[in-house]
Amino acid sequence: MTFASFSLPASEAVSEADAAGRRKPPAAGNREQDEGAAPRSAPQPPPSTKKSVDAANPPAGDPAEGWRTYLRVHKPSPSKLAQKLLRLHNAGKHESVIRGIRAALVAGYSEPWMYEVLALSLQIAGHPQDEIERVLLSRVDFAATDVSNILVSAAYLTRFGALRRALQLYQQASQLDPSRPEPYAVALKLAQQEQDVDAIQWATCGIVRHVWTSDYPKWHRMAEVVCEETVRGLRADGRAAKADSLLRNFQQARQCDLLVRLQWAGDADLDLEVEEPWGTRCSLQFPRTPGGGIFVRDGYGPNQERCVEEYVCPVGVPGRYRIHVKYVSGN
Repeated sequence: MTFASFSLPASEAVSEADAAGRRKPPAAGNREQDEGAAPRSAPQPPPSTKKSVDAANPPAGDPAEGWRTYLRVHKPSPSKLAQKLLRLHNAGKHESVIRGIRAALVAGYSEPWMYEVLALSLQIAGHPQDEIERVLLSRVDFAATDVSNILVSAAYLTRFGALRRALQLYQQASQLDPSRPEPYAVALKLAQQEQDVDAIQWATCGIVRHVWTSDYPKWHRMAEVVCEETVRGLRADGRAAKADSLLRNFQQARQCDLLVRLQWAGDADLDLEVEEPWGTRCSLQFPRTPGGGIFVRDGYGPNQERCVEEYVCPVGVPGRYRIHVKYVSGN
């Protein structure tokens, strides 16, 4: 098993001007003798006497000193630091991971994923529960409402093998921003690995209910395939009731009250606008409305595949919807 070693750079190299034994130009009277003499090898600089510092196993003193020295001298990027911590984690050196993250936090490396990995390492190493909870509370204060940071933390937890905790973070991110496809799509793969039927149901239903990006057909098809495979597996295991529940919830989630698709041929540019019962207008300029409308796709010619615009309202309000098509340019 190989453990990560963090070494400080060797002592500075001796410059040419200060190197001992530097050869001087030969005197005029001794030129012939020098030309016939065997060439002398250049002197070697003295070996470095500076000891390397292993951040994971410092030689003596404070066990965190190696980490502090490493961070101070090398100033690694968060991604480089994460790679070193991951190697130590895979080697089972969880106390070293704990010391490294704590030293990094003190040094100003306040990345959201560090709190998640620190809590995970504390749990594996058997630290008290109140200590773990304090770390998790710090993480909540740091990035509880930042979807991007939550997604990054979930990705790091996945790399560290904490799949169930990563699933929880993806669910948290989806609650903050239901329209983002990443939490559902990535979590769906994790749920399949964990064979977590409830998480599969949440992810598949979330995709068909909330993901309405321009490439939504790809996401919806993926969710449908996974749902069908899971239902078949449940029935094969004799869990027909669970299979029926999953299929029923998925079919309910994929229901859509209104979908408008505008298609045309030629090099023209047309714009779609939908006026909703509340008087709100959904268009490229106002892609989401309080009435639940979503402007999915903006199209333009002459590429036929791009000559399409879409509006969708998964859960609409009662009333009359007026569809407006505006000519912009082209034929």
